[in-house]
Amino acid sequence: MNKRSTKTAAELEQEKFQSVFAKLLQDEENKYCADCSRKQPRWASWNLGVFLCIRCAGIHRNLGVHISKVKSINLDKWTAEQVQNMLAMGNSKGKTVYEATLSDNYIRSQNDAALEVFIRQKYEHKKYTLKNWKGINEEAKDLAVAQSLSEIPNGVQQVSPKTMNTKHIKEDVCLIDFSDSTIQSTPNIEFSDLLGNGSTVKSDSNGNPNKSTDICSDLDFLQF
Repeated sequence: MNKRSTKTAAELEQEKFQSVFAKLLQDEENKYCADCSRKQPRWASWNLGVFLCIRCAGIHRNLGVHISKVKSINLDKWTAEQVQNMLAMGNSKGKTVYEATLSDNYIRSQNDAALEVFIRQKYEHKKYTLKNWKGINEEAKDLAVAQSLSEIPNGVQQVSPKTMNTKHIKEDVCLIDFSDSTIQSTPNIEFSDLLGNGSTVKSDSNGNPNKSTDICSDLDFLQF
């Protein structure tokens, strides 16, 4: 395989992932930052599976990668494993898991210092986490549509906290509708390639794929 075709395969892979994100961000809960409720999150913690605003993403970076691994939705390159984590969780399920014991009357502070305290309590100290939760790896492992990432979804629905059975939370899965006939022209990519069995997307020493240079598309640069 020559360099040109390798690059094309990598680009198609990232386009596929961006299509998944576009659908995920249509979910009502995903339209707001998981921690401060700011609109239009364009960042995510892929090992926690939640969407974040640029301010909270910065706080998550301060937690350290052993707690939260942050990526830009449109600036960074993603792997199939990372996208699968986002499919398995999302902000609706994230609130049910990471804010299980948080009061319904809790008011999210917009003060930077108070917000950092809350985020540390939530993810570092796991103060509000659902008891006996087995973790996002189990969620991703049980994702019923994992083998279908080789097609761009027409719609992505994530489990609502109101309909989730928290006693069997790992059994809840994301549902994808592949019925849209308007996207059939998109080239297919084998799921084995998306998982990295032949993927050509390069990663750095920390396992993070190289960043894209297209910085103009990230809407967070418009938020002040």
